[in-house]
Amino acid sequence: MKGNEIMDNKELCYMLDLDPDTVEDVNITRKDEKYVFSIVMKRQTYECPECHSSHVNIKANKSKKLVGAQFNNCPSIYMIHFKRLCCRDCGSSFYDHVPLADETTKIARVTQLHILEDLKPFNSVFASVARKYDISTTKVISLFDENVQVKRHPLPRILLIDEFYFQRHSQQKYAFVMMNFENKVIVDIIKSRWQNVLSDYFYSIDAEKGKGEKREKEKVEFVCSDLYEPYRSIIATYFKNATYLVDHFHVVKLVNDQLNNTRKREMRKHSDDRQSKEYRLLKFRYKLLMQYGPTVDIETYRFDSILGCHCVNKTVLDEILSISDDIKAFYDVKEAFMALDDIDEKSAAEHDLEKELNEIINRFHQLGTKEGVSISKTLKSWKREYLNSFTWVNGRRISNGPLEGKNNYIKKILSNANGYRNFNRARNKIMFSQNLHNEYDSGFSDLYIVDKILNSRKQKAK
Repeated sequence: MKGNEIMDNKELCYMLDLDPDTVEDVNITRKDEKYVFSIVMKRQTYECPECHSSHVNIKANKSKKLVGAQFNNCPSIYMIHFKRLCCRDCGSSFYDHVPLADETTKIARVTQLHILEDLKPFNSVFASVARKYDISTTKVISLFDENVQVKRHPLPRILLIDEFYFQRHSQQKYAFVMMNFENKVIVDIIKSRWQNVLSDYFYSIDAEKGKGEKREKEKVEFVCSDLYEPYRSIIATYFKNATYLVDHFHVVKLVNDQLNNTRKREMRKHSDDRQSKEYRLLKFRYKLLMQYGPTVDIETYRFDSILGCHCVNKTVLDEILSISDDIKAFYDVKEAFMALDDIDEKSAAEHDLEKELNEIINRFHQLGTKEGVSISKTLKSWKREYLNSFTWVNGRRISNGPLEGKNNYIKKILSNANGYRNFNRARNKIMFSQNLHNEYDSGFSDLYIVDKILNSRKQKAK
């Protein structure tokens, strides 16, 4: 394909990150499963960079090979033809301006932009992007490290905090993550959830603020976390103006876990006869115990192989509850707790939540089992933080749900890469991938392709 055919199509020049007015000719050939773009630039009015003389001679023709963007789903190479020049007045030698890339790199700027775009999805990995452009994984990693350095976002009005498992090779195995509840933006990721690390981090946020200035931590109104004791100490120290609440989903899970422990304890009593109805029901139908009672199916009949008849799930549940008094008693209190936790914003104002919670705590304690006593102690210890969780903002109850969703993607990012040893690289990859508005340096070019790609992302974000 000749340049005259292409120059009528300015989109191709924009795809190459070139100004059509500066291009003399473009030839495209196919070689070794790659497209080769041979680009000849128009002659310019040269000026010596030393003495600024216009008396310049062409000394030699040079060419430079650059890694190009994909073309027709194949890798490409840009061959840029330029000139070596010599000043007749001062004798200095210099090169003509080489478009598409800086002098120190062999990857075109537009290709760098595409590489970074390909690294944006959570399931992308450095190795697969490197294969796509037929370059080394090391080059892709280097490009990412140079251009993606995500800064910490300001602390939000409603702050969610949690941790995720980072790697087993480090002494600090769990990383700490913060999120804005209202816009689901990851605020920052810290290498450890250890109390001394978090203390140093939060202390440094407002360390340089002058007297009378509004401190960033003072703007935080709510902080939500799981039931990890060191978080309570950190929040009490550094977020004195904020209301601390625990994620109610974690509390529900804790109650269900203790019910499950009761179920296992009772199941072991029937382990001598593993074909018995009691053992098989407790072994294979236990998930019905974890369901909230009103959600258990009471209409659809299915054949149950353990009971040997067609029945609804409610019938199976009743059979399980008849096996053990301890299970039945714990299940009844669990249902009372679930009913309290399921209260909506409108009904919450009509209930004495603290009184009802105290009654539930007493009922757990009166069960007399180790599971009941354990959960009663935990609820009593975290009572104030749990009652604070009955807080709604714009119709949404504050919880760690959005952050738990992000944690699932974080686990996929780490799993797809078979783990990261470099924490800063992992942090930048997670925040770059999961925060839609996080950008890299878009100064690669001021031509059409950059605007097109970035505008496309903004439209998707909306």
